Amino acid sequence: MGGIYGPEAASGGLSKRERVKEVLRGGVVAMVFCAAVLARKGGSAIQSMELGDGLLGCLKHDTTGMVAITKSHTKEVLFHDLPEPEAERLSSLLPAQPYACFSTLVQWDPYDDPAFQACFAYIYTEADRIVPMEVQRVYVETTGVKRTCVLEGSSHSPHIKRPGTVAEMVVGLLEALLGR
Repeated sequence: MGGIYGPEAASGGLSKRERVKEVLRGGVVAMVFCAAVLARKGGSAIQSMELGDGLLGCLKHDTTGMVAITKSHTKEVLFHDLPEPEAERLSSLLPAQPYACFSTLVQWDPYDDPAFQACFAYIYTEADRIVPMEVQRVYVETTGVKRTCVLEGSSHSPHIKRPGTVAEMVVGLLEALLGR
């Protein structure tokens, strides 16, 4: 759920622009999202994905508040473009996650923060079954992300099948965002 909650890690003056003003080194220069669920302040992953009860049907719950996507659903939506043995192996490795990862409300988002203006990019994953292309477009529009590119034919997990291509796209988007 990096797209939902990841940006919150940059709150509290961690942008490069804010740190330069304070004569500090380092800082966040950009955020590049790939196959990401994005939400504005006050939203959650469940709300943003418009899954509600639909999500619950593919999750296995336990008494500790942990949830896991069922193995068959994982293979179908996350790893459908991988060979069966690899999809099977990766599906069996996915750990359970706290339900709070899906339901916690975003407390801060950077999309309107002046320190982060023009610092966002999004890599669309064209064949994504868990975050379909039309839903990804809504996230980009809702958050105001301007720089985008499309990873054609890619599932929700392009870093597994096409890590080099993903890395090249990230570098290209960063260069564009930073004016290099």
